Parts: sequence; structure tokens; C-alpha cells
Amino acid sequence: PSSTAYDAVLVSVSLSVSAAPPVGEYANWISTSSDRSNAILFNSQVLSGNVYIFLLPELAAITRVEFFLDDPTFDQDPYKIERNAPYDLQGTTNTGAAIPFDTSMLQQGSHLLTTRVILSDGTFALASSSFSVSTGSSPFLIATPSSVALLALPSDPPVSAFVEISTSDGAIASFTATADQTWISVVPSSGSINENAVVALEIIADASQLSAGSYTAVVSVNSSSHDTLLVQVSLTVVADSQTFITQVHLTWQQSTALSNQITVTYHSQDPTVPSVVEYRLAGSSSSWIAVQGALRNSGTEQGELFVAELTNLSPDTEYEYRILASTSGTYSDVFVMKTARSVFPLRAVFVSDTGLIGRLDRLDTGALVIRDALADLDVDLVLLGGDYSYFNTDRRFETFENTMDEWFRQWQPVLSRRPGLPVWGNHETGLGENLGGWSQRFPVPPGLGNPTRQYSFDVANVHFLTIFTPGNPDSGFLTDAEVQWVRNDIQNARLAGTRWIVPYMHVPSFGDGTNHR
Repeated sequence: PSSTAYDAVLVSVSLSVSAAPPVGEYANWISTSSDRSNAILFNSQVLSGNVYIFLLPELAAITRVEFFLDDPTFDQDPYKIERNAPYDLQGTTNTGAAIPFDTSMLQQGSHLLTTRVILSDGTFALASSSFSVSTGSSPFLIATPSSVALLALPSDPPVSAFVEISTSDGAIASFTATADQTWISVVPSSGSINENAVVALEIIADASQLSAGSYTAVVSVNSSSHDTLLVQVSLTVVADSQTFITQVHLTWQQSTALSNQITVTYHSQDPTVPSVVEYRLAGSSSSWIAVQGALRNSGTEQGELFVAELTNLSPDTEYEYRILASTSGTYSDVFVMKTARSVFPLRAVFVSDTGLIGRLDRLDTGALVIRDALADLDVDLVLLGGDYSYFNTDRRFETFENTMDEWFRQWQPVLSRRPGLPVWGNHETGLGENLGGWSQRFPVPPGLGNPTRQYSFDVANVHFLTIFTPGNPDSGFLTDAEVQWVRNDIQNARLAGTRWIVPYMHVPSFGDGTNHR
């Protein structure tokens, strides 16, 4: 305030704003007060002294909360179990105040808190927080993440993961990195961390001399100017190569005569194994019929995708099939599929906006139920309506390619039994994803665009066509070429005497709301 009669006075005002947790998203929070006021999301902080750590939100669906310190694979008993809200890491007093967590009980350096939320329906969700502890005695090195878990076959090439190393004080530091087990190596094994920067260390595990089982190792990162950092490494070696045939899904690559053929796409962790798919009538003891597959470029970060075309099949018939999984002649699990009908009626099901099962924000409530219900349905095909992974809001698997891998693993129980033909939504065409990546994973009939945006196919006198409703990125509408393609496709189907014409798309034909109108 100011006045002509008095000297001006300055009033200092401070405002503290704390974000509320997103509804339904389980996360660890931290406060410096026992009443949990002014809390912030708990992640990447450097801690000292007493703090108050707790889980939010406190939903009725929670039956118990288990806290694990530096134990991301849950090998030991929980550090703390809370069965009633509030869910405090160190427990709660009779008056409802949080009991302080004394960080001095932990060794100086990097740590990980993993919180497992057990829900009333038997499922669980996870929340994890990387953090560091400083005793104030000397600066130290920080690892993000603070531990590494790897999976391999003895016949695998070495597998690896990256850890970012930084300093607690942002200062320059030279380092050397060594492992206490011969099957672990680190690249680079020495180097320098620049001021306020990070260095990526690749931790490499070689399982070629190991038998099936679980192994642990410690990588020590030493510096003359900072305290030593210890990174825990766990390796699971599996002998059964069936584990490494995943993401099995069926589609069609042709537009007609689809009741007599099927396209099998799968992911192999070992790309040196020849692509062979064998099939026969379900339940029979006849000899397997082998079909040679081919590599399909996919962008998957580990292993490769392969495609095999099965032809001369009988309509509306169950077949069993298996996939060569190793150079020693072992095979995947046996899958059962059913070819489509050649005459009407036809049974199809449409599913869209699935997301990934296990999302931390609980927006996957129906995904598991719907997937399991579809796996039990006796249908001829699945029409996939787009927006599959929601990578923009679910980054548990870090990269878009890893997220796609997980989606196909989760939907294998459905798509290994019936062909799934996709249409693209706004998530596949934006929001951190790309249409080309999804198109590489889904072999589909020829159509419009590269990658294919619209295509059509005929099954049992039913003509299906996909419409690219995400539209032009500038206008939000279909381009003239896309509209003309739809018109021509429908006209050709009518001229061919097709009884039913079924267009499907991501955006509904009629709708209300702020999106997709």
C-alpha cells in the first residue's frame, strides 16, 4: 500500500499450493507434517531426517496396502502393511496423525519404495517412488532406477537395461563401475559425470553359462569425490522357450475367401529361430502341417515379429496350431483357433478404447472383464475400434514400442483364437503414438494409404469396411480421397450383390459430448 502522507510499506505474501492426487490414481505422497499437509508427489526427492510418506487416494475398494523398501520383486516380507486408511508408511497414531519415517535408518544413496495396493476384487495396483537419502556427511551418487530386473534364456544373447547416474550435489565426478558376478558387465565401466548432468550405464547380463533359476548381483559405482553407489540386479533365467513366443494374434491379409485362411503373427524373443507355424484339426492325432513364416518389420525393441499365412482351411472349423520356439526343436504352447463361417449368419464383436490392464489410475476397470469375456465368446471375428494402449497417460513400460508389446501380450487370449481387424483412433494417430507403429503390428488387407488407413474385406456375404475417423490432422475431417474411397468401396460391394455392408470406425456416427462429435 502507498500513501502521500506516509512512507510506502511492502507486504510480503507467500502462497503454498499442493496438487491434489488425480482421482483413482494410486501414488505415494510425502509431507513434512504429521497431518500430511502441503503434500507433494513422492518421487526423485533427496531426503534427510523425518518425513511422512503415505498413499493416496483412500478408496473403499482397498483392502490393504503393502509397502516394500528396496524390494521391487517382493522377495521379502513387506516393510509395513496397512489395512485401514490413512495408509502411512510408518503407521498412524490413535489420534490419526502420521508417524514419522526416519530416513537415517537407511544407507545414504539411492532407494526405491514400491507400494502394492490390494483391492477387494482380488486384483492389485502398484505405485513406486525412487528417492535418495542424504546423511549430510558427504555428497553421493544417485541411480535412477535404483535396481534392475532382467529375464533371459540360457541360449539368449546378453540382455540389458539402462540406469542413469547423477550426483546429489550436481557436481562433476569421475567414477568406475564393477559387478560382483562374472555374468554381469557394465558399459561404460568408467567415466565422468558433468555438472548437473547424468550418465547412462548399460547393465548387461549374460545367461549363457547359467541354468534356470533366479540370480542376484550388485553393481558398485565408485567415486573419489562421492560416496559409493550400489545398484541391485536380479536375473531370472527360464529354461522353457515357450515363454519367448508371445503376442500371438490372428488377422487376414486378403480381402476375400477369408473363411479358408488365417494370418498368424507372433513375437519371438530369439530371432535366429526359423519361423515355422504348424497346424492340424483340433483334437486330432494327425501329423502337423508346417508353414514357413517370414520376418515382419515391427520396431519391437527386443526380438522380432514374424508372420505366417495358413491357407486351404475349412470354414467354421477348429484348428490347433503351435510355433517353433527354439533351434533345439521345442514349440510354443498349442493354441486353438476357429475359422470364420462361409455363409450367413456371421458373428462379430466390436471393442474399443481398451487401454492396458493394470493402469495405476484404475481406468482399466472393464478391460480385464471385457477381455476375458471375449476370450470365451464363440464369434467369427473381432472388430477392434482403436485407442488401444493410451500411451500418453500410461507410461509404465517407458517406450511406445514396449507399450505395444504389452498390449499384444495382454490380448493374446482373445486374438490368438479369432482374427482381430483394427481401425485407428485418435490415440494411434497422435498423443505420443504413431499409426505406422501400430500398422506394422497388424497385417491387414490392402486399402488406402501407406500405412493403410482404410481397408475392406468380405466374410460370409458381409462386407466390412474401416473408416479413418481421426481424419485430417488440421481439419479433423476425412480427406476428399478418404471420402471418395468409402463411396467407391460401398458402391462396389452393392454391385457385387453383398447382402450386408458394415462400416466401423473409432468415432461413433452419432454422439454427444466435447470429444468425437
